[in-house]
Amino acid sequence: MPDSILSKLIPCPRQMTIFPGSVALDTKTCIRLAADFPEALELTEKLCNDFFHTCPMIEKTHSETLPEEAYRLDFRENTLALHASAPIGLLHAFKALRQLAEASNDEIFRFPQVQISDAPALPFRGIHFCIFPETSLIDLEKNIRLAAYHKFNYAILEFWGTFPFLSHPEFGWQDRQLNREQLKKLIRLGKELGIAMIPQLNLLGHASAARAISGKHAVLYRHPELEALFEPSGWSWCISNPRSRNFLTEAVLELHQFFEKPEFFHVGCDEAEDLGSCLRCREHALPQLLLEHLEHFHQLLKKLGCRMIMWHDMLLQRNDPRWLHFVANGKHEQLQDFHKSLPKDILLADWEYGIPPENQRQTGWPTTEFFRKDGFETLLCPWDNESDMLSMANYAEAKQLPGILVTTWHQLQTMKYNIFMNTGACAAWNPKNCSATTLAGRLALAKHLTQVCRDMKLTQYESAGYVSSQIPTVSLPNPLL
Repeated sequence: MPDSILSKLIPCPRQMTIFPGSVALDTKTCIRLAADFPEALELTEKLCNDFFHTCPMIEKTHSETLPEEAYRLDFRENTLALHASAPIGLLHAFKALRQLAEASNDEIFRFPQVQISDAPALPFRGIHFCIFPETSLIDLEKNIRLAAYHKFNYAILEFWGTFPFLSHPEFGWQDRQLNREQLKKLIRLGKELGIAMIPQLNLLGHASAARAISGKHAVLYRHPELEALFEPSGWSWCISNPRSRNFLTEAVLELHQFFEKPEFFHVGCDEAEDLGSCLRCREHALPQLLLEHLEHFHQLLKKLGCRMIMWHDMLLQRNDPRWLHFVANGKHEQLQDFHKSLPKDILLADWEYGIPPENQRQTGWPTTEFFRKDGFETLLCPWDNESDMLSMANYAEAKQLPGILVTTWHQLQTMKYNIFMNTGACAAWNPKNCSATTLAGRLALAKHLTQVCRDMKLTQYESAGYVSSQIPTVSLPNPLL
């Protein structure tokens, strides 16, 4: 019985004790609320109504100080004791309660008798969403809601030619740009649910805002007059062209304002294969040219009170034997040790998609350790490998690193969804206890998706679950580009 109850929870709590018997949450229940923040009573009433359609009796009691995201609950004998020091802690408690709830014949929700003491292992629990021209706002909202339900606290939104820029409407697919009003509502919804939205704009590579394998370019098909903004292949921005910097500066400022002054801004900068390849760029010293480009945007964001996040891979040389089995895409000898010239408050996102040998995973992640020794904070960024996720999260917790950023790319509507939304959430919150790979864990994910779809009032077949069709249509052969 305890295992079947624990498997309902994504992520697993840090401490949980299960007692025999069950208890109902109804008007006869007494909630003893130990929370001193002003909106505690109102929030408790709202969550009881939203999740369980009932209004129990609520008594305010003395509160002890807990970390902001921590909570404690004790639900026994028709009394629910809740302890939280901040709205987000109370919200996390109700997320756990909703996952434990079972509908009974009398239309009242029943719960196992439990004690839970819980808090996250990592302060930054991020998930990265790509918004392709094929991505619907319904799917995006569903994924944001589920990520928040699973206690991720940051979601990075990378727009692949889909953001509705006012400053530069030419940057993107005119027929696939998102609705500004609906997108704004999603950003605010995330905040309400406890997950902050972070914008991403690629300021170096991926300038086509389209996967290379597609042969598409979000700008040049309609605007050949803007070709000089890019390197000759169109894949990277031309960082020696002042017009490119002006263009990107206005786009960054618009995104920052649209996302309502976010704490972080992701500038991409990965896989810039053709960096500095045009005739104009080759007239400059590449290290100085690149440093001026990155420092401009670092200072721009810093003045806005926003911290810059940047992928790590171009800062490591691909022919360096130290990075065998790890991601390193730098190929310019003059950029060896370039990272040392960068501001130390840049948060580096170390994405590792291979599967290193077991002995290397056990001793840590050397790329992250390399940057740490030079004074950088680093996010560990797994993709679709469960053992990597758990290894990275345990390493981040042991080294007291900011956290992890789960990346999903084009794989959200695939069978790997469970890895991202289940294993990823468990790794970020409590990597030492993860039941995501079990059948019970997959069924719990499906149940949570059903709850999210009900919250959104979705009824159509294509909108349910994490795939629009149970029989796939077509897929591109290369999963990385």
